[in-house]
Amino acid sequence: RTPLNAIVGLTALAQDEPGNPAATGAYLSQIASSAKYLQSLAGDVLDISRIESGELELHPAPYPLSEFEEAGRALCAEKKQRFTFMHSKEWPTLFVDRVRFNQIFFNLLSNAVKYTPEGGSVDFEVRIAALANGRLSLEGCVRDTGIGISQEYLAHLFEPYSRDASAYEQGTQGSGLGLAIVKAIVDRMGGRIAVRSELGQGSAFSVHLELLAAMPAP
Repeated sequence: RTPLNAIVGLTALAQDEPGNPAATGAYLSQIASSAKYLQSLAGDVLDISRIESGELELHPAPYPLSEFEEAGRALCAEKKQRFTFMHSKEWPTLFVDRVRFNQIFFNLLSNAVKYTPEGGSVDFEVRIAALANGRLSLEGCVRDTGIGISQEYLAHLFEPYSRDASAYEQGTQGSGLGLAIVKAIVDRMGGRIAVRSELGQGSAFSVHLELLAAMPAP
């Protein structure tokens, strides 16, 4: 309800100042921010509903990972942090559900950016190795120097609607659904996710997936 209340309240304030473009513009900017958060929240709620009802579907198709790198860099450029992207020289083309693949790693990167102060660092390392029968092993690790996660909360990290008290203290927004959705997608893909973290010392999330390499066009 918080973003919706903000939208309603700010709209009323903007309506009270029809002759003040500067104030109206500021209100509209805040309304847009709250609307974007509400849109994200609605998407998370729909995803967790699909997951809980067993309706999470995957739609694999060829996905060049060079496109993934460009989107990842843009995401981390929004905040003044040191960002390092480490990977092999050549990106393969995977046969994977692009939306769900991006959802895994963009969620982890977004959290790293959100919970790392300006001047901190976010590192993303991807290692890919060839397996038999056209399969690839992909290890992706997102590391940050952010606020970290308490040891008590680590046991509940992937539970829907759960949030660490340290996140509240930082004043960051969140539904508590993102990591639950990430874990469900990784499980659905037959992969694994692990986390190492210490309060005040940052976090490291590791994801292991085994995926098909997309066959080149004849």
